Amino acid sequence: MVCVKARLMPQVGVPLVRRLEAEAARARRETGSMEPFEALAADAFQRIAAARGVGRPGSVDLALVSDVAAWMRGHGHAGEVTKIVGGGPLPVSVIEALSENAFYKAVLHDGTEVLSVAHYGRSLPAHVRTALELGYPPGFDGAVCAEEGCDRRHGLEWDHVDPYSNGGATNVGNLEARCEPDHRAKTARDREAGRMRGRSP
Repeated sequence: MVCVKARLMPQVGVPLVRRLEAEAARARRETGSMEPFEALAADAFQRIAAARGVGRPGSVDLALVSDVAAWMRGHGHAGEVTKIVGGGPLPVSVIEALSENAFYKAVLHDGTEVLSVAHYGRSLPAHVRTALELGYPPGFDGAVCAEEGCDRRHGLEWDHVDPYSNGGATNVGNLEARCEPDHRAKTARDREAGRMRGRSP
C-alpha cells in the first residue's frame, strides 16, 4: 500500500478536499455503497488522479470570509477575519484572486452573529447550508462534528436535532453537523426513543 501525506496551501488543499467529498458522496448515491467515507474518498482520489472524476476542477463550492473593512483596504488588520472556511487565514489578495469567475456567497456579520447570508441564484436551503458551514462567529472555523469528543471536519452530514420525521424544522437552529458514524448512532438513538414516527402535518 502507498500512504500519502501532504501539506497544501489552503487555496489548493480546500478545493481538493471539497472535490474529493463531492466525488465520494456521488459514488455513494449512485452505488448505495455502505463502505466507510474514507474508503469512498480514496476511490474518489484515484478517479480524480486518472482524470475520470465527474466534477470539473474549478467547480468546487468554497466559502470565503472577509471583514468588509479589510476587503475595502486590500489587507487585513489584527482581529479582522479573512479566511477560507475549512482552511484557515488567507491574505485579502488571495481571496480576491479566488473570487474571480466565482459563484459568490455574501456573508454579512458584526463579529458576534451572522446578520445576513445571501445566495445569488440559489434557494433558501443553500443559504441555510452556508450559515451552517461557516461555523460560529467571530472565528468562522467551519463545521465540525457536533458529537462530544469527535473533531471530524470532513465527510460531515447535516442532522436534524429534532428529527424531521418527528416534525423538526429544517433551519439553522435545528441542524448540526455529524460525521457518518455519529449520524447513524444518533438516528438509532432517536428511533429507540420513538422520535422517528413519521412527519407531522
